[in-house]
Order: sequence, then C-alpha cells, then structure tokens
Amino acid sequence: MIQLTATISLFFFSYVFYEIQATLCCLIVSLAIFTTLNTPLNLAAMAVECYIAVCLPLRHAELCTIRRTYILIGWIWAMNIVSALSDVFIVLATQPLQLFHSTIFCERNNLFRHPVSVKKREVSYIIYLIGVWFTLLYAYFKIFLAAEAAKGSKSGDGDAKKLVESHFYSPAVFPSQIFTSSPRYLLFIHLVINDMMQLALSTLLHIISYALYKINVPFCLVLLIVTITTTLNTPLNLAGMAVECYVAICIPLRHGQICTVRNTYVLIGLIWAVGALSILPDLFILLATEPLQFFHSRASCLWDRVFRSSYSLKKRDASHIVCLVFVWLVLFYTYLRILFAAKERLQTFKKARNTILLLHGFQLLLCMIVYVRPMFEQCLLYLLPQNYSTIRFSSYVIAQILPRFVSPIVYGLRDQLFRRHVRRYLLCKVSTSNNQRKHVTGPKVRIQLK
Repeated sequence: MIQLTATISLFFFSYVFYEIQATLCCLIVSLAIFTTLNTPLNLAAMAVECYIAVCLPLRHAELCTIRRTYILIGWIWAMNIVSALSDVFIVLATQPLQLFHSTIFCERNNLFRHPVSVKKREVSYIIYLIGVWFTLLYAYFKIFLAAEAAKGSKSGDGDAKKLVESHFYSPAVFPSQIFTSSPRYLLFIHLVINDMMQLALSTLLHIISYALYKINVPFCLVLLIVTITTTLNTPLNLAGMAVECYVAICIPLRHGQICTVRNTYVLIGLIWAVGALSILPDLFILLATEPLQFFHSRASCLWDRVFRSSYSLKKRDASHIVCLVFVWLVLFYTYLRILFAAKERLQTFKKARNTILLLHGFQLLLCMIVYVRPMFEQCLLYLLPQNYSTIRFSSYVIAQILPRFVSPIVYGLRDQLFRRHVRRYLLCKVSTSNNQRKHVTGPKVRIQLK
C-alpha cells in the first residue's frame, strides 16, 4: 500500500503539476524505491520460512520466532533504505544546492542522473535478482520434493506428513473452508477479486493512453468490455452485501434459509450478467454503425472514443442513472432498517450508527461516483477544456482507485475472523486445523512427532 501510494503520487504529480519541488520529489522517489525493493526480499523471506516449516519442522518454532521475524523485517527495510540513501548522498555531493530549491520533473532518472547512481542501480538490481531468484528456486524446489515425499509416504512419520501438507496447503485450503461457507465472505472475496481485475485493467488502459496513445480496436474492445463490467460490478456487489447484512440482523431466523452458498453464487452470476448486459448493447451498436475498416484500425482506447455513437452515450447515461437509483434505494432501505433494529439495543446503537454513517457511508459514496463520473467529466471539460489530461487522471484516481483502497479495510480488516487469519499469516504462525478447527502450535507438534 505504501509503494502504491508513492508511485501513484509520482504519476499524479507528473501528469497534473509536471514539475514539483526537488526536495519533495526526492522524498517520494526514495520512499517509492525502497518500498519497491522490499517486495522481492519479503517474498524471499517468506519462502525461507516456508522451507524451514516444511523441511525442518522440528526446528521451525526455534528458528522462526516472532522476535526474529520483526528483526528480519527491520533488516529488509534497513538494506533498502541504505540503497536508496546512497543515491541521495550522491546527489548532495554532485549537484549544486540550487537544485533543491528549484522545481523539476519528478522521475528517478531525472533526479538521480549521475552516472555513478545509474551504475550502482544496475549492479544492485543484478545482485537482488540473483539472490532472490536463487533463494526462491532453492526453497520451493526443496518444498516441492518434501511435499511429493509426504504424498507418497504410506506409513510412519504420519504427523510430519500432516505438518508438511498443512503448512504447504493451509493458506489455500483451511481459510477457504471457513470463508467459502459464509455468504458474507464469499461476497467480500468476490469484491476483492473483481476490484483487483478492475484496477489492473484500468491502470493498463491509462498506461496505454499515455504511452502508446493508440492501439488496435479489437484488443481495445476486449479491455474496455472487461474493465467496464468489473467497474459496474462493484456497486452491485456492495448492494448484495448490504442485503445480506439486513437479512442477518433484521430477519435472523430466515438467514440460513435465504443466504445460502448456492444463492450467493447465483447472486454473483446475476451481478456479472447485469454488468455484461450493460456493455453488450454498446458493442452491438458499434457493430451496426461503424464500417468494417474501423475494426482493422488503431484508436485511442477510451470509452467515448470507441463507443462514440449518440445512442451509446444516451444509453450509458440512462443505465447509470437507473443503477444509481436502484443501488441507492437498496442501500438506504437496508441500512435504515439496520439502524432501527440496532436502536432497540441501546448498547450497540452508537457503534452501528458510527459504522454505517462514517465508514460505510464514505466508502459507498466513493463507489457511487462511478455512475456520475462521465457526466461530471463532461461538465469539467466544458468549463476547463485546456485541462483534459488533468481532469481525466484526477477523476480516475478519485473514482477508481480510492474506493478500492477503502473496501478491504471497511469489509475485511474490521472483521474479527478475517483479521485474525491475516495476522496469523503475517506473523508467520504455523497452525493446523482439525475437524473442530482447533489450532495446534509448534511445541505440540514436536511432542506428537516424538
């Protein structure tokens, strides 16, 4: 999240302000550099922890303690901070003092442009690449051999086999046994996956629009259709989660009958069907109104530039208004009923009111912006036609990125069960689950193996 925030800030400054103060640029670039380098080192450390747990299970509790994990995290940050600070020292030693009182285009190659910095960066990248890849290949190759041996063993060392399988497969199996049996978690998982797809594709479209400007129309159509569908899915998914919450609180005796896993999958299918049906008419209008040569040409990959028929624009505005009204009615009705139900319990009323009005209200307001974004952009472009790139990029950050940063916090980390599992994996705690889902820690496993 820190890396994403820093890099998005750099892109925002470069396209909106173009030039910023060199001191601020130096801080943001340095933060972006060492958080970027933290990721592969953190993955290598996770691979080593997994290797120890699977291949050396009796020593896992001794080697992989929480204290040593924090020390390792500190070393990762320290190594990359030193790597980034060396570039800052080179700039201080080689550039005049006036540079830090001026404004520059905030890019790493523009700020750290000394040949020594460039060579140091290339050498450090090669060292990082070799070290991380060697660690990952060795660790996962040994884990793979241990897992194959555990699968093939028929007798003896049964507890070790269970430990190998539980540690190697638990992140994918045991949480899914808990989360996939609850409609609330199913909708949240669908929301996260949908938002990941939307962010990846929308970011790709923005990079293409700024870097390549024009691409082949068929490829652009595929990207646009999937991006628009996933964008429209988010408010509908939030409405489905609100309905599930309403049924659980206001109709608790029928929750098990109405909110089943099967009905949840049906709802997810309907969400995708509604999102797809919203964009497919635009495709049919495009096929009916544009000549065949248009699909063999290159175009700027924007909704208004590709689906440029007046029918498509009117249909888009009408469908957005209908979805906006429907989703807002569902949200207002469900959350008002939840508030009234909580009001009967005075102890939980204030907490429910603050949660709904502050957290959910802010997050839902951000998600609803997607419906009014096209009309809002048109008004701004009419008033400020010279700021086209600034308006588009700013609206993209506000309408697409911000809501998807808030959703995992509001619906994920605030949940006690989800937060407990996230904390367990972040702190590298080994646990197995039996039929009663009780956790067996390292020392207990050691006793069983003896």
